[in-house]
Amino acid sequence: MAQTQRRTGSRKIWLVILALLAILFAIGVYRASSPKVSVPKEAVLTLSIRGSLPEVALSGGLPGLAPKTPPTLQGLLEVLDKAKLDERVKLIVATIEDLSTQQSKLAELRDAIADYRASGKEIWAFLPQLSGDAEYYLASACDKIFFERYGVLVLDGLKTEILYFKSMLAKVGIEFEVARRGKYKSAAESFLSDTISAPNYEQLNALLTGFDSAYVKGVTESRKISEEKFRRILNEQAYLSDKDALAQNLVDSICYFSELEDAIRKRFNVKEEDDETLFISASKYKDVSYSSLGKKSSDKIAVVNVMGALVDGKSDPSPSGEANSGDETIAPAIEEARKDKSVKAIVLRVDSPGGSAIASDKILRALNRAKAEKPVVASMSGVAASGGYWVSMQAQKIVANPTTITGSIGVIATKPAMRELADKIGLKRVVISKTKFADAFNLFDKVSPEAYQKADALIEYLYQEFLRKVAEGRNMTIEQVHSIAQGHVWLGGAAKNIGLVDELGGFRKAIQVAKNLAGIDETASVELVSYPKPKDFWEDFFENFGGASLTMAMGQVIMETVKSELTRAIAGESELPSEFKSAVQALRRLSSGTPLQPQALMPFEIIVK
Repeated sequence: MAQTQRRTGSRKIWLVILALLAILFAIGVYRASSPKVSVPKEAVLTLSIRGSLPEVALSGGLPGLAPKTPPTLQGLLEVLDKAKLDERVKLIVATIEDLSTQQSKLAELRDAIADYRASGKEIWAFLPQLSGDAEYYLASACDKIFFERYGVLVLDGLKTEILYFKSMLAKVGIEFEVARRGKYKSAAESFLSDTISAPNYEQLNALLTGFDSAYVKGVTESRKISEEKFRRILNEQAYLSDKDALAQNLVDSICYFSELEDAIRKRFNVKEEDDETLFISASKYKDVSYSSLGKKSSDKIAVVNVMGALVDGKSDPSPSGEANSGDETIAPAIEEARKDKSVKAIVLRVDSPGGSAIASDKILRALNRAKAEKPVVASMSGVAASGGYWVSMQAQKIVANPTTITGSIGVIATKPAMRELADKIGLKRVVISKTKFADAFNLFDKVSPEAYQKADALIEYLYQEFLRKVAEGRNMTIEQVHSIAQGHVWLGGAAKNIGLVDELGGFRKAIQVAKNLAGIDETASVELVSYPKPKDFWEDFFENFGGASLTMAMGQVIMETVKSELTRAIAGESELPSEFKSAVQALRRLSSGTPLQPQALMPFEIIVK
């Protein structure tokens, strides 16, 4: 009887699931077959610019449902480009809030805004409540800035911060060992020390100086105020009320967003109940086709997106949602673009701090196969360093933003020794081996000098290979590359001066370079085809996740220990601050790899806030 009831209950559950799937499918079909987006004759386009601004969306969602996803950088660039061409769009209103991204992405958006304004149209920025340097840097590129009533404008300048875990990890019984090449290769410094090294301070201070210069120059030129005045605001006022910001000419008006909407309705003589005849959101406007704007594309350019850490195997976001790029996903995508005869060039769009050296080289190999048949251009986004530079270094042309973080040509491998932690928690192990080095790199004991020497020799070999391949790709000698390598991180402008980058510019500049190399007229339209294709709803729904290996599991133990210790020490029962989450994410990449597996990984993560 009980067994029959269980079977009946199981059937009911499956019937409910199937019914829900059928409903979702029907909604998707209906939405997909519904009429194309309708743009008002006089349109005000509303943008929401927030968050980390990933290059593209990782998941496409259920077709036709248009799920509410965070804005992407390439999506925003495309919307601005279409709005520039569209005679129906008379004004853009951009709400800018809660940004946490690299400065070069903000610089790309500023350039796109300037290009849009060159068409004679206006774009207004709205800054809500608490806004900081990143939000203001972007907003200052717009025609006008509207600031929310009683808001606080926090202009306290730029900083970077590195957390050091050595002493904390020692308290719980974890010690790290490292083999590396390059005096600037400080990816594991947070595990090995309690303070910053002189070479790391040197490069980090240089990066921050470059960011600061670009920030101040961008704001002062856009707002037509002197650098002296703006630096005085940063150093003396820092926290401005709405009225202070208005008095200092940092904003143009103070209002609630609803008041701004009323002013726009009045300008276009539209009543509130007729908003659909005036306002259109970017989420809807993105579906406007270039062909409807008079731009017909006969040629295609493939855009292969490399986002997040470079990993062996298939791309698979981490449990925290952090993007990554696996060689078994990216290399086939490049192959697909290579074989497509309608694709005239490939742009490798890189936003990655690096990762597995082996995965990086497999992607590079696929690119070199493609380069033999059609032009390949590397376009560097927020960061294209270490493994991110490895995959880019042999492209015909490398294009980077002046504030892109790149270089970091070096190799590192780390291994935790968790014997003390294992003893504390009573974890025991028995090992039976037949050879001398079978258990040399276990996660519990420190590596013997003889075993370390062997691992160190492999790191030296891979570093020399890195140097050799850079030299081949950049037409330099190995000695020249070594002098600017050693794990040193550079800004895009400096990287161009030393030969690591060919041209300065953003994504749109890289497309122009690709068109030139492919013999496509500079004024001609091209269709951009994104690779790898985002997963749709059904792929996400039926995705199967395999069990984690012992290495991955132990790495997760380390990072959960770090996170719990930080949370307890800093935030009590509260949520861990975002700055510490970023540090934990950066360190997770190191701790979850195979012990002493070669990594081409950038030493730190810099986010503009």
